[in-house]
Amino acid sequence: MIAGMKITDALLVEHGLLYITMDFVAEYLRQVKDLTEVKLLASMLERLLDAHGKGEEHFMLVPFDHILEDHGQREQMCVAHLEIDVRLKEAQSATDLTVAKRLLKGAISATRKHFKSEEQFVFPQFEKLLTVSTLNSLGKAMMEQRGAHSGEE
Repeated sequence: MIAGMKITDALLVEHGLLYITMDFVAEYLRQVKDLTEVKLLASMLERLLDAHGKGEEHFMLVPFDHILEDHGQREQMCVAHLEIDVRLKEAQSATDLTVAKRLLKGAISATRKHFKSEEQFVFPQFEKLLTVSTLNSLGKAMMEQRGAHSGEE
């Protein structure tokens, strides 16, 4: 990511990469004929979304929870996160290929809807209420944390 990037921009870049990943998984899922493969895809997506979500939570949502609460969006976000997590976990524990595929598709759909909500409502609120300096500092901190956890020496 680019140095000096606002956290909202960094999260949008991550959304873009996750959209590409979800597009690939959804398309590839059509040809999958093995339950183990569906479980692997669900596990991969869960791990990617977990890493993204932890950054979002740590650097934006927890410190500025009051912004979401004041705008009535905190509960909505928690429900969306739970729905996505449950579907991904259920896809990984499913014993039927068709059910696992349906659950994974549902998780992808719920994630897209959740990202759109963040992009249309949450990120713009943060852009309005926080200074550019604060947004840049949070973006820098998140990128530093990402580098520390990326396996780089």
